[in-house]
Amino acid sequence: MNKNYIPCYVTNIRHAFSLLFRESAYVLDEDNFTYDIWEWIELEPSDGEDYISTVSRRIRIPKIIIAETDVGPRFNRPKISRLGVFMRDAFRCQYCGQKFSYKNLTIDHVVPRSRGGKTEWSNVVTACMSCNIKKGDRTPEEAGMLLLKEPRIPFVNVLNARDIDLIFYSEWEPFIPR
Repeated sequence: MNKNYIPCYVTNIRHAFSLLFRESAYVLDEDNFTYDIWEWIELEPSDGEDYISTVSRRIRIPKIIIAETDVGPRFNRPKISRLGVFMRDAFRCQYCGQKFSYKNLTIDHVVPRSRGGKTEWSNVVTACMSCNIKKGDRTPEEAGMLLLKEPRIPFVNVLNARDIDLIFYSEWEPFIPR
């Protein structure tokens, strides 16, 4: 969050600790107490709590950090992956509209690779096996098939964490709009 307690972005543990050790941020715990990194290190993790191990101690993983500066929202563009495409398309074939399990789905290139189509967010969709076979090495128009929705680059930020099944911590609840 920024210094005004407005959620800005989800980051990884390495970046969070980097900000904390540079004293560019501080930790907000589940009871809304704030800690600098040196105070935070002294707190022992409780049973079942996430932590990282160093040579001499275990350090609790902070769920919320507050930046010392006025940071604006960030919209991350995730790297393309098979699971990412399936999640973006809600495990639904973009041709027939049916929902399938992960094992029964394929990735279809809207513009086939044989025609210069690239493996990028704007050219791949989730397809069931039968629709992918039916479409073959043609464009959807040539195959007489319609896409349910145009493929797009998904954006990930803390405000859509609920919608994209991003790991969602209960500590975030007061700060995320419904």
